[in-house]
Amino acid sequence: AANGPGPIGPGSGANITTKVLYCQYLNGIPVPLGGTGVATSPTVTIAVTETSGVANNDGIICAGASATLDATTTGATAYLWSPGGATTASIVVSPGMTTTYTVTVTFPGCTVTDDQIITVEPLPACTITGTNGPVCPNTSNDFSGPAGVSYAWSISGNATIPGATNAQTVSVLAGSLCNNDFTLTLVTTDGNSCTSSCTKTVNVL
Repeated sequence: AANGPGPIGPGSGANITTKVLYCQYLNGIPVPLGGTGVATSPTVTIAVTETSGVANNDGIICAGASATLDATTTGATAYLWSPGGATTASIVVSPGMTTTYTVTVTFPGCTVTDDQIITVEPLPACTITGTNGPVCPNTSNDFSGPAGVSYAWSISGNATIPGATNAQTVSVLAGSLCNNDFTLTLVTTDGNSCTSSCTKTVNVL
C-alpha cells in the first residue's frame, strides 16, 4: 500500500486574506468573494448643475454663466479633468465657447472616462436707439431696442414711461426739472432665455 505524506506543520508567515484588489473593468467580482464572476465596468457619470438658459442642469448655458461638473464615484482613487488639468471630483467651469469636458477616473488597477458637453449660447444684442439729448422739459421722446428679442424697459431720474414697458419702442416723458438727467435701461431676452442689458443717459435742458 502506498503511504501518504507525513503530518503538515503549522508553517509561518502572514495569513492570506480574501480582501483582494481587483479591477471591475477587467473582471467581475470573483464568486469566492461573493460576486457573480460576470465582468462589469465601474460606472462614471458627470452630473451637471447650472441655472442658466431655458432649463436648469441641461448643460446649455448663456455666455458668462458657469456650471458645476461632478464626477464623484464610489471606489475612485483619483480624478483628472481635461481641459484644465483639475484633479478634484467636482469642478466649476465657465467656458467662452461650447466645450467638451473629459474626466478620467482612477480605480484600483484601471481607469474609466466620461465626457460632458457644455453648450454656450451667445447673449442677445442690446442697443438703445434714440436721441442723445439734450431734450426739453415735459417733452415725449421715443427710444427703440433691437429686433427679434423680448424687452423690459425701466427708467430713473428726471423722466417717466407713461405707457407699456415691454415693446420694442418706448415713449419717455421728460420731467419738468431743468438740467437734470434721466437714465433709460433696457434688458433684452432671447429664445434661449439669455439676457443682456444696456443704458442711455439723456440730459433735460
